[in-house]
Amino acid sequence: MIECQFIDILLDGKYVLIGTIYCPPNNKNEDFSRELEKILTCNVLQKYKRMFPAGDFNIDSLKVDSHQPIRQFLDLLISHYLLPTME
Repeated sequence: MIECQFIDILLDGKYVLIGTIYCPPNNKNEDFSRELEKILTCNVLQKYKRMFPAGDFNIDSLKVDSHQPIRQFLDLLISHYLLPTME
């Protein structure tokens, strides 16, 4: 299960897509990555050159070297030119 909302805004003459994504803490990383991939490859999203997804993924990215599903999640983001940041 994944919850998300997206809006597009006009910024400096270009449309930008901003999204919020939530993954419940008891969700499997594999299921979340599969659902996120469906969203990222959606034809509607392909027209945007700039996209800023944000949210609570409930994934411990510090375990990227020891947990394969987390590695796959980060690889998915990078394959769509999205770089995860934490603040």
